[in-house]
Amino acid sequence: MKRLLFSLFALAVTSVISAETTILKSDFSTEGGTKNWTANNWDGYKPFPKFSYNADIKALHVEKATASYGFGLVNHVEKLSAKAGDSLSIKFQVRGSGRMFVAPQYFSEKGWTGIGKEVHTELISEWSDKELKITVEDIEAPTRQLMLTFGGNQGTELWIRNISAEVKSTNK
Repeated sequence: MKRLLFSLFALAVTSVISAETTILKSDFSTEGGTKNWTANNWDGYKPFPKFSYNADIKALHVEKATASYGFGLVNHVEKLSAKAGDSLSIKFQVRGSGRMFVAPQYFSEKGWTGIGKEVHTELISEWSDKELKITVEDIEAPTRQLMLTFGGNQGTELWIRNISAEVKSTNK
């Protein structure tokens, strides 16, 4: 599986109303693209599309998605603290053609429990700012962490940059 390079950091802060917030930011500014993001190895995403990084616009480019289910990228390195009922907000800039998705993958204290609901958005040829929101859920066990996944349908081409994710706690 091809590894891609990128700049990523996570920061936990407390908001004004004392709700815990966890933040993930990725500007794809390092040469080579995304170091913590890897192609999802599921058979439905094979053959892998072509991944490249454009340093001039600091964006990851994905093209030639010919697999039956398109493609998926997942960040196994940076997990965000979260629990059921928390609000997950994912912001990014994107352009392209086709349809893309974001989805959380959930973890309990014992390990991976499953993939949450996908949120889809249609792509257009001009850069657009997107914000997709997901309510964190429990799958098989209480959620303690999540990791982000994004991808696109077969035939989707996208350019993506400035990804950030924020989990706001419900304090339950």
